[in-house]
Amino acid sequence: MFGPKELDIRNTYNPNLQEIQESAERTYGEANSFFRKEELYLKDVERRINAGELTSEKDIYDECHAIASDLAKCCEMYLKALYIFEHNIPGTKIDELWEKLKNSDYKTDQNGRLVYMTMSGVITFAKYDENNNPITDENGKVIYFDKDGNIYNDNNRGAKIKRNGHQLDRLIELLSSESKLLLETRLLSIPMNSTESNSSVSVLDFLLEKGVLYPAYMLSSTEYNGWLEQHKATFEESRYSGQKQYDVNVEFLYHLATQIRAVVQFKMDPQNSQIFTITDEDLAKLPLEMQQFASFHSSLLSDELIKLIANDEEIRNKIVTLFTGKYVLPSWKVSPVVFCNMVKLMDSKEILYVSFLCFMLKNMDPITESKLDNKTVDLVKLIRFLGLNHNSTMEFFVHLKEVFGDTIILNSKNVEKLIRLLRNKMAHCISTYDSINDTMNYSIDTTDINTINNDTLKL
Repeated sequence: MFGPKELDIRNTYNPNLQEIQESAERTYGEANSFFRKEELYLKDVERRINAGELTSEKDIYDECHAIASDLAKCCEMYLKALYIFEHNIPGTKIDELWEKLKNSDYKTDQNGRLVYMTMSGVITFAKYDENNNPITDENGKVIYFDKDGNIYNDNNRGAKIKRNGHQLDRLIELLSSESKLLLETRLLSIPMNSTESNSSVSVLDFLLEKGVLYPAYMLSSTEYNGWLEQHKATFEESRYSGQKQYDVNVEFLYHLATQIRAVVQFKMDPQNSQIFTITDEDLAKLPLEMQQFASFHSSLLSDELIKLIANDEEIRNKIVTLFTGKYVLPSWKVSPVVFCNMVKLMDSKEILYVSFLCFMLKNMDPITESKLDNKTVDLVKLIRFLGLNHNSTMEFFVHLKEVFGDTIILNSKNVEKLIRLLRNKMAHCISTYDSINDTMNYSIDTTDINTINNDTLKL
C-alpha cells in the first residue's frame, strides 16, 4: 500500500529557494498541485450529491467553504509565483520580493490618492474634475464621495484601507502591466459557465490584445471592479468559515483560479502553440472574414494559420469555401494543428468532401439517411463500425496527406476503397477501439495507395 511514509521516502528534491527562478517555479508547482486537488474534489462532491450521500445544508456549507478556502489559496500562490517570476532581474534578491509581499500598503485610486472606509464599511474616495484635479470645497479641502454620491469630509471619510500580500486586488496590481491586462481581459470576456473550456491562453487572446478581434461577451470595467470587491471577502476570509460569516461563490472562485492559472502557465511555462510570432504586418493583411471565423471557430486558430490567412490567398479562399459550405461541422473538436494541416495539404474539393463525410459521421440519423445515396450510407456505417468518430476520421485523413501527399486524392471513390481496405486488414486482428486508432496510423503503406489508385482493389 502506498501511503504518507512512502511519499516521504520519495520526497528527495532539495531546491535552492534563494534563486528567484527556483522560488517562482516551486510556488507555481505547489499552486498546480492545489488546483488539481480541487478539481478532483469538486468531482467527488458532485458524485456524492448525485448519489444522495451529501444532502445536509450544514455539510454543504462546510464543503463550499473548504473548497473556497483552497481555491483562494490557489489564486494567491499563482499570483505570487508570477510576481516573483516577473521580477527575476539582475541585482534583485528573493528575500526582498517576499518582504514586499509581506509589507502592508494602503489602497489608492487610479491617481494614487488614498481610498477610505467608514466604520460602517462604506468605501469613500476623491472625485476629479476635467483637469484631473480632486474636487474641493470653498476652503480648498478635498471632498470625498461614496458610490451613491454621498459627500464626506476629512472628519467622516473613514480610515485608510490597509492591504497586504494576502489580498486579491494588491496581488493583481503587483503584476506587470501586460500580465494584469491579460488576466483582466480574460476575466471580463469569458463567462463563468464556460471557464473550463477556456482554461489556456491562445492566439485568440493575442488578437484581442491587438484589437483585431472584439469579444462577443464583455463585462464593463465597473462590473468587473464590483465583482472583485464583492468576492474579496471570500478570497481573504475563506480560512475562517467558523468565525466570520460571508457569502461564498464557489463558481466565481473557480473561474478566478482557472483564469489566473491560464495566465501564469502562459507566462512561466508556455507550450509551443502559445509562442506567437505574428507581426503587425501580418495582422494588417487579415481579411474581414477573420472576425466571423474567429467568433465561431476560435478553437481552430493558431499562429501558423493566421500567418497563412494573411499571406496566402489560396489558403484564404479554402477557408472561405469551407465555412460557407453546406456541410460544415457545427462544432469542430480537432486540434488547431490538425485543422491548419488540413487546409495546407488538401485542395478545396478534398476539404469539402472530407467535411461532408465528417458531418455525416456526426449527424446521420434515419431521417438524413433516407436522403443519401446507398454508397454514402454504407461508408458512414462502415467508418462507425471501425470505431471512428468525425474527429478521429479527420485526423486520419490529415495523417494520410502528411505521409502520402498528392499521391492519394481524397474523393468518394478512393475513400470508399481505403475504408474497405482497412476493414479487411483489421477484421481478424483488431478487437478494441484504441488499437484501431493505433493501427490506422501505420497500416496503410505505398503499396496500398498504388492499389487504390490503380483500381486493383476488390471491394
